[in-house]
Amino acid sequence: MSAPKTPFVTDKFRENLHLGVVGLARAPFSDDYAFAYGAGVSALKWFNTSLGVRADVLGEYMHSNLTGNRVGELSVGCSLLFNVSSYISGFDKMRFCEVSTVMGVGYSCRWDLMTEHYFAGNVGVNINMRLGKGLSLYLEPHLPLYLGIGGLTYGFATSAGIYYDLSTQLYKPTIAGKYYVFCSGGMQLQNSELVKMASDKDYSTIGYTTSLGFGRRFDDYLALRLSALYSTHTWTVYYGGKAMPARYFAFRAEVEFDALSLILDKCGVKNFPLGFGVVLGPEAGCLIKKDLGETLTRHYVGLTGAFHLDYHFGKRVGVFIEPRMSLLPYSAPHDSSTANNAYRNYYDGLFNLTLGVEVDI
Repeated sequence: MSAPKTPFVTDKFRENLHLGVVGLARAPFSDDYAFAYGAGVSALKWFNTSLGVRADVLGEYMHSNLTGNRVGELSVGCSLLFNVSSYISGFDKMRFCEVSTVMGVGYSCRWDLMTEHYFAGNVGVNINMRLGKGLSLYLEPHLPLYLGIGGLTYGFATSAGIYYDLSTQLYKPTIAGKYYVFCSGGMQLQNSELVKMASDKDYSTIGYTTSLGFGRRFDDYLALRLSALYSTHTWTVYYGGKAMPARYFAFRAEVEFDALSLILDKCGVKNFPLGFGVVLGPEAGCLIKKDLGETLTRHYVGLTGAFHLDYHFGKRVGVFIEPRMSLLPYSAPHDSSTANNAYRNYYDGLFNLTLGVEVDI
């Protein structure tokens, strides 16, 4: 554990106390309900340089795929945050970007045809960015779990929030490190329910993907990346060889953790040209699927992650390879003999293998 770079003050309860608002998009791995959207309030208190406790109160709404009714849900929860950045590099209230792990428990009450009660839990990663004195923005991809009379259900979600620090001493964040731009391209294939349903058909889903973005390195081992992408592949082929394409237009906000650089840095090795780690974050966009006689257009908020292997030539130019998986949820009209069963949930699992170039600016 590294020494603090700014003082950690504890003489008043308001020190290191953050209050804020939060929004949520959640995709259940269940066909009973469509995807949920919500908002609420949050309070976060750091009790030492690495450990914090957060309380959340959220209101959500969704639609029942079985009845078509709008369903409301009220949740209260408590989460434990472990600040990985502070633990590794020292507590610093001027650091622009920090990454924390999140684990939490809670209670949810859902109002459908009857009132239902659930025990809830979640695990995830919190990406916090300080925007100014006392003001910060965070993104948090996480996996929610619910245990009720129907058994265990789970899914994945992304929340975003704005916090204000009530501490008496506030600091202006310093954005240290290097900016860089990158572009990548490669192949894409789909392995999800729609493809498996058509597994008797002899066809390939392979398509291509391309992306363009920029990032900021804050330490040798940590970077924040923003990118825009386009990808396409064949999601099914009908008899006669007629291929149906799927197209995706999306944005990603990801954190890159270079585990190899961190290990070498702790061993005293600086500026090693090879790096290896993981990339993780939310993906939001629009998908367009062509079908016989119709075109389906849906928006989604999903989760994406990749392994990242890079090699730098000199000080500015590098190349990288990324095997990636993205899970993208959406609801679509579903033909059924039950009139109220109007929608069905789908989860496009996309696999990419891309090569890219990055240049420091």
